[in-house]
Amino acid sequence: MEAYSGFCLYDDEFPIIYANNSSTKTRQIFTLFHELAHLLFHTSGIDTLEDHYVSRLPEHERRIEILCNRFAAQFLVPETAFEQALAGRDPSERTAEELAARFHVSREFIYRKFLDRGLISEADYTRGARRWTEQRRGGSGGNPYWNKISYLGREYIALALNRFYQNKIDEEQLGEYSKRSHGT
Repeated sequence: MEAYSGFCLYDDEFPIIYANNSSTKTRQIFTLFHELAHLLFHTSGIDTLEDHYVSRLPEHERRIEILCNRFAAQFLVPETAFEQALAGRDPSERTAEELAARFHVSREFIYRKFLDRGLISEADYTRGARRWTEQRRGGSGGNPYWNKISYLGREYIALALNRFYQNKIDEEQLGEYSKRSHGT
C-alpha cells in the first residue's frame, strides 16, 4: 500500500475518501484535496506516489487527473502567494525546502511547481524526488504504541482496560479486543 497515497469512491449519498496514514502528513493533506476534487467531478480516483501513469490514461480521465492535481496544488499553495515567496530566489533544493516549510507542503510539491514552470529540468526533479523518497523510507513509521492508541482511540482503550482491571475479561480477551477492532 506504500505506492498509494489514497483513493476515493464516488457515491451520491456516501462518498468516501481514504488517505494512507503511512504517508507523510503533507502527502496525506495533498491526497485529501486531490480526492475531494475527484468527488466534485463525480468520479472515483486513486492517488499514487508516482504519476507516470497519467500520460497513458484516456484523454478525459487524464484531464480530470490533471485538474485534481491543480485543484489540490492551488488550494494548498495559491499562485500569487507562491510567486511572492519565490521572487528573487533560485529554484534550488534549498529554496524548495524553505518554501515547503513556509507553506506546510512537501519539498517534492514545491519542486514540482519549479518543474511545471520550466525552472528546473525533469532530471533535476526526478533526482530530488527520489532522494526525498529514500529519506522517508528510512523512517521507522513511528512509535507502534502511539499508532495503536491512534487507531483504537483513547476511549476504547480505557473501556477495555477498565473491563480487564475489573476482572471481567482476561489478558487473552484484552488482546483479542485489540486485534478485532483494528483488523490485525
